[in-house]
Amino acid sequence: MKRNNLYLKQTFILSLALSFISFAGCSDKDDKKITDEKGTEQKEKEKEKEREKGNENEKEKEPEPEPEPDPKPEPTLQEKLDALFGALESNNLFMGSIAISQDGESLYKKSAGFTDVEEGLKAHENSKYRIGSISKVFTAVLVFKAIEENRLSLDKTLKTLMPGVNIANADKITIEHLLSHRSGIANYTEIESNPYSEWHFKETEKKAMIDIIVSAGSNFTPGTKTEYSNSNFALLTYILEDAYKKRFVNILEDLITNPLVLKNTYLGKSTDTQDNESHSYTYVNAWKKAPETHISTALGAGGIVSSPADLLLFGKALFGGALISAESLEKMKTVQGIDLNLGAPLGMGLVQFDETLFGHPGTIDGFISAFMHCTASKRTIALTFNAFQGEFEDFLELAFIVASIVFD
Repeated sequence: MKRNNLYLKQTFILSLALSFISFAGCSDKDDKKITDEKGTEQKEKEKEKEREKGNENEKEKEPEPEPEPDPKPEPTLQEKLDALFGALESNNLFMGSIAISQDGESLYKKSAGFTDVEEGLKAHENSKYRIGSISKVFTAVLVFKAIEENRLSLDKTLKTLMPGVNIANADKITIEHLLSHRSGIANYTEIESNPYSEWHFKETEKKAMIDIIVSAGSNFTPGTKTEYSNSNFALLTYILEDAYKKRFVNILEDLITNPLVLKNTYLGKSTDTQDNESHSYTYVNAWKKAPETHISTALGAGGIVSSPADLLLFGKALFGGALISAESLEKMKTVQGIDLNLGAPLGMGLVQFDETLFGHPGTIDGFISAFMHCTASKRTIALTFNAFQGEFEDFLELAFIVASIVFD
């Protein structure tokens, strides 16, 4: 049974409180002060007696002022985060890895739990996790690189790019609409008549995937609303393959992972724990291994594997101008609309969490992740969990608590 929201919130609050209280240390200053005050009072009584006996000329000495107690030390970032994640780990609320950096320099890293519970394989800093929809940031970067190379343009329509594909409004839907979730194409992972849970673990060819997306239909006229849909980035995966005449896995390698030397980042495959890849788990009285999505049904919408350290390197390169131009990055960041269901401000591949905080959350199977970069402080957070007791909203709350500590 999953922990309820109240339990999670209580755990977070407790851990944050501990991060401040425990580091003040156990001190006897208050007890000493009380003892000193009692001693001073006794001395005063003795002096009064002496005065009564005729020692009126003896000058009474004023007691020395009590020294001010030393201020409680401010806990460090490491101590605050250790307290937070320590509380979560001790309550068996998550498994996974965390990393935080500032302008490429490591500030914090931690791993907890197992990548394979059954085999007793412990998580470590090079463990790899499926990152779900954080994959969309990579895919968006590849689209903008193709635009900068004049292979694509934001105003190109689906009808032009995928002729013969009978998607509703194909003559109106542009790459810009796909990137910003304003195409109107329904989400293929939420089709009631063809539940994703019944086929996501099966290998699915391109034609079959497109047929499923076509069958999902359209929810609104392109450009009139914003509604998050995995269909948009599945189609962008195929558009990129056509533009480069390569498989998506090779485009990702050639344009991002090889230039940045991201050794733990690639389009996923069947999990191999001997290659430091993690299984994911859900909690039903104990951690139970989750069914595994076949990457052919996730693609550039959610199929990439990475590690926290690689995500930090990717973040530095993206926001530092090493991957795409400043103009392209600005388009990725600029909010195009507020998602109707999530209430999230969406750009072209990036979510705006706050005025200067950008990134993307992700979930697939039992994996749940968050990638956040603050453009003001140049600090980046990567949370990659392969198990979490709670709902997606609980995880986002945790991510924002971490952000409030890191970006304070």
